[in-house]
Amino acid sequence: MAFYKITAPDRKYTGEVGGIGFYKGVAECVDGGTHSAGLNYCRRKGYTVEALDGPAADQEPQDSGDGRPAKSAAKTAWVKYAVARGVPAEEAEKSTRDQLAERFASEGDDQ
Repeated sequence: MAFYKITAPDRKYTGEVGGIGFYKGVAECVDGGTHSAGLNYCRRKGYTVEALDGPAADQEPQDSGDGRPAKSAAKTAWVKYAVARGVPAEEAEKSTRDQLAERFASEGDDQ
């Protein structure tokens, strides 16, 4: 599963394009499932599409020491973590980074 950052031509755009939610011209999504068509549309229409699985993603805080992403990690890291823990990809994508971090915050508390 690949993760992408998409930048809209209109840097102020907030809304949806092909099922992908943009805020102030920026969105993050997973390639596959419900976002494939939207991602392909963005590529064809001149949106900037950047893969987040490369070196830039490696510069993000990796984890909090117990396998969970650091609270300040990119949303894509939290989506990957949530999907690996059984959360449907579409549900994880619709959540904010902070919502995902809060959802899994108690996992490290019982160790």
